[in-house]
Amino acid sequence: MWEALINLFNTSKFELSSDAYEDGVYLLTSFTANQSVLDIKVLHRGYTDPNNLMFTDIKVLGVPSSVSQVTVQQNGVTIASPHTIGYTASKQLLTITSLQLQLGQDYTLQWS
Repeated sequence: MWEALINLFNTSKFELSSDAYEDGVYLLTSFTANQSVLDIKVLHRGYTDPNNLMFTDIKVLGVPSSVSQVTVQQNGVTIASPHTIGYTASKQLLTITSLQLQLGQDYTLQWS
């Protein structure tokens, strides 16, 4: 399994109080990378961001070979995405930039 580093840009400061947790007013998201797939799954949807925050850049470490294509899916359907990809062989690093993945939604990214 690979370690996925997720960068959230355009963010403001987040604070989670014990009241927010107890009241269920929070967002819990799981990121799982395996082979050539990154699954982003929301485990708890108790918060909707009023600022429409998005994941714009994703870096995946441990990708053993060059990547020429990344597809983005939501609910099993490929969606249009304006992203660009980069690959650094010496670091086995896949970089996906210019994404527009809305915080609080499930996505699957697959590369080849």
